[in-house]
Amino acid sequence: MDNRLILLVGPGSAGTSFLAAVLDALGCPVPQPETRPPGSPRGFGDPQWVTGFHSRLLRKAGVQDVDARPSAWAITAAAAREPGVGPKLERWLQDQFATGDHLVVKDPRLAWFIPAWRRAGETLGAPCFATVVRHPLEVIASREAGYGDEWHPNARVAGWLNVTLYTERALRGTSRAIARYEDLTADALQTVANLGRELNLDVVDRASPPEMRAAISLVDPAQSQRAATWSSLEADPRLSELAEDVHAVLHEAAGGTGLDDDKVTTNLDQLRQQYLDLYAFCESTAQFSIAAGPRGNEALGTPTYDPDKADPKVITAARKVIRRTARTKNKAVRRIRQGRSA
Repeated sequence: MDNRLILLVGPGSAGTSFLAAVLDALGCPVPQPETRPPGSPRGFGDPQWVTGFHSRLLRKAGVQDVDARPSAWAITAAAAREPGVGPKLERWLQDQFATGDHLVVKDPRLAWFIPAWRRAGETLGAPCFATVVRHPLEVIASREAGYGDEWHPNARVAGWLNVTLYTERALRGTSRAIARYEDLTADALQTVANLGRELNLDVVDRASPPEMRAAISLVDPAQSQRAATWSSLEADPRLSELAEDVHAVLHEAAGGTGLDDDKVTTNLDQLRQQYLDLYAFCESTAQFSIAAGPRGNEALGTPTYDPDKADPKVITAARKVIRRTARTKNKAVRRIRQGRSA
C-alpha cells in the first residue's frame, strides 16, 4: 500500500498547526477547505469536513474539545462506534486519496477518536501519528489568546493533562513519533526529517527546492516565546507540578528515547494514575455541586464565607437561585396536594 495517512494529534495550540503547515508546504497536502481564523491568511490546518465531523460527535457525546474527565474517553469511543460513523469516515478518506498518495489530517478533536481513525485508515492509507510536545503554560496561554478561554485555570491544566496523557496511551502500538515544539520552530526541515525517519516517510527527500524554501519561510522565532508563569496562571500546585512532570517525560522522549521506551511508558502510566486519583478526589468533594446542577450553581464563583465582604452581584444571583428553588418547591407541593384531594 503506497498511501500514507499522516495524523497530527495533541491538545490545541501545542504546535500541530505549524507542523501541518510545514508538511503541506513540503507536498503533503492538508484537505481543503481549512478552517481559518479571522484576519489570518493561513489556516489552522484543520479540514472543515473533519472539524465538523468531530464537533458533531462531541456534541452528541456531551464532551468538550479539551475535557478534563477521564471518563470522557469511553463516551467518545462509544459515539464513534455508532452505526454509519466508520463508513462515513472511510468514504471521506477514499475521496481524499483519489488526488494523492500522502494526506495530512490535523484537528485537536482528533485525539478523542483515534481508534476510529485507525480502523478507517488501515483499509486505505497505512496510518501514522505525529505529535508535538510544548510546555503546558505556552499551550494554555496560546489557547487563551486565540479563543478567549473562560475555563478556570485548574480546569485548563486538568484538560491538558487528560488529553495529553490519554492521547499517548491511545497511540501505543501504532506507528508514532513525537517532536519538541522548540525544535520544530528552530529547524523545521530537520525536525520533519527526523519525524519522517521514525515514521518511515520520505517527506523531505521527495520535496522540491521551492517546497523546502516555502517550508523554511513559515518559521517565526516569536512562536516559541513563553508568556506566562504558573504564578500568573494561578493554578493549583498539585496540577501544575503534575503537568511539569508529564511535560518533562515527553520532552525527554522527544529528545531521543522515543515514546515506546519502557521507562517512558512506565513513567507516563504512573503519572496518568496520579491524575486519575487527583480527579477522583476532586469529583468526590464536589458531589453536592454536581447534584445541584447548573441552576443550583450559577451564583457560584469564588466561595464567599463573610457576608460583609461578599460581592453584591454574587449575593443577588444567589437570592435569585433561592427564590427560583422555593417556587419550584411550592409548585411541587401544590401538585402533591391536588393529587391527594382528587
